Amino acid sequence: MHELVALRGQPGRVAALTQVSVDGMTVAASNMLPAGSRSGCRAEVPPWVLPTAGGLASSSANVAVAKPIISGRIIAAWRSFPLI
Repeated sequence: MHELVALRGQPGRVAALTQVSVDGMTVAASNMLPAGSRSGCRAEVPPWVLPTAGGLASSSANVAVAKPIISGRIIAAWRSFPLI
């Protein structure tokens, strides 16, 4: 994701913070899933929406900057699955 944002003309700090914000959102939201289910609270938004959106954004960005061959794109997409 850092590389994609940098290629779009953003300075290094913005590129680094974009990656941290998307991956951080995914990790934080994933950590809240067990806490919400234990407390029995009903959320207005399904709790899996943020981790899914963050994972898809991260995976899409990785695939966008991967080598344009199928194995390169598969490897790039796979990197965000453990995070999800």
